Amino acid sequence: MDFQALSGLIIAVAGYLVVEIILSVWKDVPAKFGQQVFGAVRRQWKERVYLRGILRDPRFAQWKSEAQRYVALRAIKAQKSGGASAPQPLLDLLHDHLKRREAVLVLGDPGAGKTTAMEALTYQLARTAYRRSTFVWFAWLGVAALLLLWSPLAALIWLGGGLVVISRARLWVTPFFLELHRFFKPEARDFLAAAVKEAAGDEALLGAKGRCLFLLDGVNEIHREHAAQFLGTWPQQNPPLAFFTSRTGDKPALEVPAVEACELDDEGVKAFMGVYLRERQEKEKAGGERVEVEPDFAELSRKGLLAERGVGRNPYWLRMLVLSGLRTRNRGALFLSFARELLRREIEVKPEERKRKPDWAAVPLEAEMDALAELA
Repeated sequence: MDFQALSGLIIAVAGYLVVEIILSVWKDVPAKFGQQVFGAVRRQWKERVYLRGILRDPRFAQWKSEAQRYVALRAIKAQKSGGASAPQPLLDLLHDHLKRREAVLVLGDPGAGKTTAMEALTYQLARTAYRRSTFVWFAWLGVAALLLLWSPLAALIWLGGGLVVISRARLWVTPFFLELHRFFKPEARDFLAAAVKEAAGDEALLGAKGRCLFLLDGVNEIHREHAAQFLGTWPQQNPPLAFFTSRTGDKPALEVPAVEACELDDEGVKAFMGVYLRERQEKEKAGGERVEVEPDFAELSRKGLLAERGVGRNPYWLRMLVLSGLRTRNRGALFLSFARELLRREIEVKPEERKRKPDWAAVPLEAEMDALAELA
């Protein structure tokens, strides 16, 4: 049984005991105070469930350090004088902004790794928050159990006071990863509030200063009819802490510091290739544990794909180069090959998916390609 499952089981049992404690002294407690206590417990529990969901979501969990898939991306931050600093790991820069409680805008070319960095940061913050909340719940409920032996009323006072501290103190940061192409709310705050309410049951967490971080991915992807609405309704007074991403050429009108994702350097290219060569090796069930990247790196370099601003310096395109086995600057050819591979995998490699849906019929690969071309 893993740590998350074990801690969840223990806390569930402890939570049941706490309910019994509260019910045993309910007759001595004003109704309004009791409602507040139960509301806070419900909110805290839902937040834990939300954090645990992030840790189990493959989209975020694939970037945990144990998975060895995340390759450190580097970025530069603009200076007040108009210059730029030396490149630093992008996640380090984001953590620095978080420590200073300062918003930031991450700029980069398509496929530069902006979304990947946000997903990796979301996982890191969720894991830290989940572990800290587990410790706090253990301490909170453990002391309450000891106080119960002395005085049920003292135990209840401790529980209520602890909830106030947990809900208001900056014991951890709860991340909310939101894709801005989904923004259709009347105001920016409504969009954020809906995410918080879904996670915690109400909007109280949104008003808890320092408790939320909104990772808003793709400002440039907001529908053109709603982009001005989002930027125009973004809170100017006491704005929520948020990290934004956007394409380099589509810098939004946000008065926040900016960092720009750099293209992969040689070490970054090799690390990236190691990840996806290993993935390709596993897919092809090739033998050997050691992944050799030097021959592929030399081939990419010889064909001019690793020149400055070259296709092999971009994580998105480099992944296609590695997984497809193609060595070309023609991005259309890469897209075509990758699309064929993805469709072939769905049609041929995953027949078990269709067994669960017998009324579904597989469309031939070439028919799908023609339909997609017509759609494009």
